[in-house]
Amino acid sequence: MQRLTREDYPALQRFYRGAGYRGRPGADERSLALREDGAIRAALRLSPLDNGWWLRGFWVAPACRGQGLGSRLLAALPAHLDGRACYCFAYPEAQRFYQAGGFRPLTVEALPPGLAQRLRRYHVKTPELVPMLIP
Repeated sequence: MQRLTREDYPALQRFYRGAGYRGRPGADERSLALREDGAIRAALRLSPLDNGWWLRGFWVAPACRGQGLGSRLLAALPAHLDGRACYCFAYPEAQRFYQAGGFRPLTVEALPPGLAQRLRRYHVKTPELVPMLIP
């Protein structure tokens, strides 16, 4: 597992673009990745919040799914949180995966206000998203 630097961002953007993901790493974010043969095979981004992080852009290359890369990346996550909380929005079918990695479900009302507003906007198109937290 590698914490990416700005020099790695073009490779991360190519990885995400290849997955059809339009997100881009921000200057204030932390990006983590697993590489095989020099190529990014799994990645995630951590966007800073006032008292924590928002996990987003968690993606494993389709050809690499089922090999434990996502679990390895999630297991390495706490070492990069600086002791701060980490939130994510999970699809119901991924909820057990996140729970195995230490996340627990919570209510929208328990989210930081800005993140709660964002989830409410997301719920317009994707009402099944579940807010989760690593305390």
